[in-house]
Amino acid sequence: MYKCDEYLNTVLKYFGHSFDIKKDVHFEKFTADAFACFKCRNEKYILSQKATLWGYEVNEYNFFFCRNFNSKEEFVSLRNSVLEEGLSLVKPNSKHMSSDINMIIISENINEDIKKEIKKYKYTKTYRFNFYGRAYFQTSGINLTDKNIFCTYRNKEIKPFFEKAFGALGETEK
Repeated sequence: MYKCDEYLNTVLKYFGHSFDIKKDVHFEKFTADAFACFKCRNEKYILSQKATLWGYEVNEYNFFFCRNFNSKEEFVSLRNSVLEEGLSLVKPNSKHMSSDINMIIISENINEDIKKEIKKYKYTKTYRFNFYGRAYFQTSGINLTDKNIFCTYRNKEIKPFFEKAFGALGETEK
């Protein structure tokens, strides 16, 4: 069986190419084992930067937690706190296109109630009728005991990173 810290470090290596990563980050209501942030801003202009034709920005915030939850209520409480903190990081403006807020749970064992809650929960917030962009909140869970990865439908593109991490750890164990 894999250790949570080893798995988290392996996942963060894959995220490290594009994301700014901090470990043991203290927020107002919780502490994340790791926080990965990606910000992208593009714009097109003519002759000078004052004559901008178009511009957009995309952000992604990932909160990583290595912990086992005793109850669904404990998980929901943390999820709500992460959602609130993630939304406070979003700075909507006319160039803001979207922000993804991801909560990633790495655990030795995740019970069925929490699995269902992770898969079904969706949250989207629009700013000024989408003229100032939108924010999406997704959750993912990694069960280290049986190498099971589950997430919301919108967050499925992150799944290959987690599978690669299992593969990389499998190679080092041999």
